Amino acid sequence: MATEENEIKTSEVEYSYNHKDDTLVSYITWANKGVSLAVTLSIKGVLYSGMIIGGARWCDLMAEQLSSSSPSEEATEAINNYFNHIKNERYSSPPDEFDAIEFIHLEAVRVFQGAQQIQTPDTVWRLKVGEVDGYTLGAWK
Repeated sequence: MATEENEIKTSEVEYSYNHKDDTLVSYITWANKGVSLAVTLSIKGVLYSGMIIGGARWCDLMAEQLSSSSPSEEATEAINNYFNHIKNERYSSPPDEFDAIEFIHLEAVRVFQGAQQIQTPDTVWRLKVGEVDGYTLGAWK
């Protein structure tokens, strides 16, 4: 028979499934300062292989990609303003604090699911750092 002192109340227990790897966060910090590394990430059984890039570069590439397919000059301006705002707000002086880094940005990405390789030419990716199950340095070819 459990006593009140020994009972574990699930409402008081915090569960965290989004653990961030210290070393991977360091690589992201380096990328935000201009040092790019090839990496292969495993997330829920899918492999993402490419180059880690900084958040500011990701903003520039996203604005460029979306602007190139924009239907109007107004839309292009709105897209550029949006990504410039993010770049200036979050990446003008990139965070070094572990808790502040939430995303990893990749370019030149190849995606592998099972035996299938999915090409994503000229696509940049933004993935949650806390959802990375594992990684290795180097890109799969």
